[in-house]
Amino acid sequence: MHNRANVRQMIARRLGRFDVISASGGSTTTAISTTRLFQPDDYWNGSLLYVQSANSAAPEGEERIVTDYDQATQTLTVGLAFTAAIANGDILEIHAGHTSVVELQNLISDAVKQAGQYWYKETWDTTTVDWTAGTYSYSLPAEVRRLREVYTRPSSSHRWRPFPNWEVKGQTGAYYLIVSSDGGIGDIALHYEAALSWDPATVTDASVLNIASGSGTNQYDRSAVSFIVELTLEKLYLKLANEGDDAHRNFYWNMARLARDERLRIARDEAMPPLPGQVQRLGWQEHDHNMRDRAYSQLAGGGTKSGT
Repeated sequence: MHNRANVRQMIARRLGRFDVISASGGSTTTAISTTRLFQPDDYWNGSLLYVQSANSAAPEGEERIVTDYDQATQTLTVGLAFTAAIANGDILEIHAGHTSVVELQNLISDAVKQAGQYWYKETWDTTTVDWTAGTYSYSLPAEVRRLREVYTRPSSSHRWRPFPNWEVKGQTGAYYLIVSSDGGIGDIALHYEAALSWDPATVTDASVLNIASGSGTNQYDRSAVSFIVELTLEKLYLKLANEGDDAHRNFYWNMARLARDERLRIARDEAMPPLPGQVQRLGWQEHDHNMRDRAYSQLAGGGTKSGT
């Protein structure tokens, strides 16, 4: 499953030195791992130590610069103390020093918005809007980006049927469904695109993209994640090319170009197909039974006459 932490880690691994460790203990200025770190002394100096999850509220989400790494004890020391001690079982990420986790999160959030041009959450909603006698304007869910179709039925024992006369007014996050009647005071269902974002609404490292209702296994979910990774890497490589040393500038420019080309390929080849704007019907269903009978009589050389 690709949750937000996984996406961040996919990007960090491509950028440079990165690892995820489970701490066996520590203090407010140290983190110890006895099962993961094998690099030589000082290898992680200057890196950023980020607490992905902690056994208590603090220091989860905090980030500090590593000032010393001792291979013999597998101990990372930070220059500024965490607000609480690192404890056994805390999960920490070590990032290359040029990539702040806060900056990375912001770039990923921007990439999710841009990915929304190609991927979305398709939603079938039967609970949000209720018909009310004599009322022809209804508030739509805030997540509606594009309403595709409205369906109605007299009761749960009937089939859903398209409701033809409706329109949407308002603005993003405050759309209204305007209808020509109250639909016979039955049930209503909405078929719409929801904006791409993280599920649940409170964004955490465990949040996943909402394309497949948070499953993280849909093929379009995977394509969207790949797009987000490449776009974020493109921006980070451009940043490094502009701010880094001359010796690596061409390398970063080339990596940014490769990420851009892959991002464009994914958008071209793996985007979600557009939802139909209207329900497709057979031609005779647009007319009454007389029109249907007339069509059959013309084809068969018999049948009833039109108008009977």
